[in-house]
Amino acid sequence: ATYHYLLAGIDGSDKMAKRNPNSSFTFNETLNSIEKKVKGALTGGRKNKKEQQELGGEPQKCMIYKILMYHFEENDEILADEFERCVKGELLCGEHKAQCVDKVLKFIKNHQEKKEKLIDKARELLDID
Repeated sequence: ATYHYLLAGIDGSDKMAKRNPNSSFTFNETLNSIEKKVKGALTGGRKNKKEQQELGGEPQKCMIYKILMYHFEENDEILADEFERCVKGELLCGEHKAQCVDKVLKFIKNHQEKKEKLIDKARELLDID
């Protein structure tokens, strides 16, 4: 048996879906488009900065935290630290989004560059004109 977990859309919808383009991003999108979507992602933040610092955030509801946890942050200690800092109100959503955008864009830019270099080789191997 296998267990499948459907990620919620980054916009807070129940799941990522093609029919809702703001719920996900793809590696073929422009970096600008991806940045805009990540910056618009649902967070577990409070109404304002003061409330966030006093009450702390809710990282278990935060799509930024989930994007990093499932896809872009390999170090569990860093994730645990970010979770704790968020709960304590030390890590604010804007700062966390900026960190996430940097990691996501760095990864995707690297992927797109590798793809561009190797696409002709792939076409040759697959005998695609």
